[in-house]
Amino acid sequence: MHAVTLVLDIGGCYFVIALHASCVVRPHMTTPDGPLRLHHGTLLDIRIPADRIVSVRLDRQFPSGKLAAVKETTSPTWP
Repeated sequence: MHAVTLVLDIGGCYFVIALHASCVVRPHMTTPDGPLRLHHGTLLDIRIPADRIVSVRLDRQFPSGKLAAVKETTSPTWP
């Protein structure tokens, strides 16, 4: 019974470390001709076409209780 519990504990630790690593390593990425991909581990994967991006800015505020949030801005409307 102790060996089974040890294996389950090690597996649980591995899962937590892997989940944390998936949130930290390459959280967002893009390619020259591809879309912008926003990641939050395996929980969130949003693809935004490059032609839809008007401007970019750094914002270190996190939405409370959510993985992501969309703010309405005064940018031009899309056709």
